[in-house]
Amino acid sequence: MDYVSKIVQVNRPASQLYGLFSDFRQFEAMIPKDKVEDFEASESACSFTVKPLGKTGLRIVDKEPDKVVKFGPNGKSPFDFFLWVQLKSVAPYDTRLRLTLRAEFNFMMKTMLGKKLQKGIDDFAAQIAAALNGQAPNP
Repeated sequence: MDYVSKIVQVNRPASQLYGLFSDFRQFEAMIPKDKVEDFEASESACSFTVKPLGKTGLRIVDKEPDKVVKFGPNGKSPFDFFLWVQLKSVAPYDTRLRLTLRAEFNFMMKTMLGKKLQKGIDDFAAQIAAALNGQAPNP
């Protein structure tokens, strides 16, 4: 099942955003220390501990400069998933960003989590845009 975020505007060049999302070493400053521990990163993979889930990680499985970065699980994950960050340059300092989460759940999990995941992916895109645009996110 795919969960696609609303498209958000980021006031930065697509090349700058691609550089940020295509290198996990750039993520450390953005990691919420109260929720994530033991963050370790290389350019193409990272691992971390999330309470109460335990140790997990992400890896870059595909990327196209200034357009898309696709992430997948790296190590133990409670379910199979892929997450895309899609970028579209509209003007030099106007890039549109959209997130797509593809997650494989059984019917019962889809029923329980579907609406929450859709809201979560929309909120996540809005938070990314707010942070990169230097604004406080909407509650």
